[in-house]
Formats: sequence, structure tokens, C-alpha cells
Amino acid sequence: MREIVFVIFIFISSLSFSQVSFTGYLVDSNHDKLKDVEVNLYQGDEKISTKKWSKSFDYNLELEKYYTLELVKKGFLSKKIAISTFEGEKRSESFLFVMELIENKNSINGID
Repeated sequence: MREIVFVIFIFISSLSFSQVSFTGYLVDSNHDKLKDVEVNLYQGDEKISTKKWSKSFDYNLELEKYYTLELVKKGFLSKKIAISTFEGEKRSESFLFVMELIENKNSINGID
């Protein structure tokens, strides 16, 4: 029984070190926090997550992979960010960043 518990502990520990976590804050050009921003996460060409977030978002990503983060909100220009988790330390620390969405001037004038 002890061996099984030990193996499970080692497996869970290795999973926690094979990921990198990050937090993004969603703001407009005035640095006001945005609500209901659709965040799409892609691994390669495959969409692996779609979720609406308000004010901030967070993900745990596997190491040694490429991701694309897409932010979509009506009335704002969409934004895509490429993320590489290659060549990082195996014990990567979490990080945070601010994602500014710019208002779509055409959308303000009634053109989408």
C-alpha cells in the first residue's frame, strides 16, 4: 500500500513541475478592467479551450509545446498571442501580464 501511495505522490509531483501557469489581466486602453472577454486557447491548429473571462484569466500549460491565445470582445479588435513553453526551466514559476484590447473604431461608427 505504501508503494502505491508513493508512486501516486511522485506522479502528481512530476505533473506539477511539467506545467507553467500564467495569469493575464484584461483591460481597455484606459486600463479599465474588461468583462466577458472570450479567450480561445489553441495548441497548434487545434482549439483546446474556449471560455469567457472577466477582468483576468489563468491557465496551466504543458512545457515544450506551442500555444496561441486569442482574445475576442465585441466592439474591440481581436488579439492573438503566440506562447512557447519550450526551453524553459522544468521548475518554471508562474507569470502574469496585462492584455490590452483596443476599441474597434469601425464598430463604434456602426461598422463591424
